[in-house]
Amino acid sequence: MSVCGSFPAMPAPPALTDLSVPSVVATAAADPLTARSALETLTGQLTVVGAKPTSITWAGLGDGAVVRSACIQKSIVPYLDKVDAPSARACPA
Repeated sequence: MSVCGSFPAMPAPPALTDLSVPSVVATAAADPLTARSALETLTGQLTVVGAKPTSITWAGLGDGAVVRSACIQKSIVPYLDKVDAPSARACPA
């Protein structure tokens, strides 16, 4: 253990800055890579920095909800076009 004690400490991450744009977070309900708690953590962090996050969930299996769900794709096109965030919604599988 004393050998590991000489490793340098990591510097603190930069402080979060104000992000005053609408944000969209899309996820799948049964995503094996990202747990549901990650969605809550991300939207919480976005709220802390002043963003207005909207979450869109897909009830399907697997990751990549944006590429696998036409419902989510239709929801995010206006956001990508004009930064017009959709309302929170749940899309069927």
